[in-house]
Amino acid sequence: MKLLILLALLAITAYTCLNVSTITATLNKGFFAFESIDAENLQGKPLVVFALPHGHCKASFPGTVTPHQPSYSQQLFVAPFQSGENRVIADSKQVYYLSEFRLPALPIQTSTVTSAPIEYKKALWGSSNNATPAGNNSLARTSNFNSEPLQIQNSLDAFTQSWLSDRGAILDSKVPLALKGGLYSGREITAHSKDGKTSYRLRFYCNYPKKKMVIVGAGGEASRVNSSDTERFLNSIEIWS
Repeated sequence: MKLLILLALLAITAYTCLNVSTITATLNKGFFAFESIDAENLQGKPLVVFALPHGHCKASFPGTVTPHQPSYSQQLFVAPFQSGENRVIADSKQVYYLSEFRLPALPIQTSTVTSAPIEYKKALWGSSNNATPAGNNSLARTSNFNSEPLQIQNSLDAFTQSWLSDRGAILDSKVPLALKGGLYSGREITAHSKDGKTSYRLRFYCNYPKKKMVIVGAGGEASRVNSSDTERFLNSIEIWS
């Protein structure tokens, strides 16, 4: 009897060790080890145009897989308080995002705007992204704190900060962007998770006529997020009103 008990204990121990090894190997496999991925590697794949259903934007995703709704951990926002359309595709190292969110009602600033100084006149019209000491505060003074351009800039800054706070991500950089000669003002941010394992590169665009915020971007391993493939994906974004 003692021998049978001993053999049973040894069998349980061996089974446990085998499962721990399997779990550890799965964890070490890649960024999305517990996610269903669409391909092992999407690098270098031809780009295919995809328009967001019921949205006002499109982008060219790599590969032939149709972008789909994200799983829980692939959501851009962890907390489910942002209402919008979301589509992703993923491989073992990176997720590609295309999303459109309803623009939340935001109060107009009545003193100064706290974002980094930006020469918005040039940024809005696509002629320059260079910063000047004047920045938002100059825009606020000249617009009497009550202009559409100022509301757009406030919306962009508040929305990007909302994403950083929700994700618990650490901001690395933020620069102004503009599409269609300044019709759609935006921000590009790079960030990383607190544990340093995940990098993000996202572009936020304010579609003010539709009261929408469009996001195109990628999250995953730093080398992939900063690759030319990701740059091609980001540059493929088109927005309309």
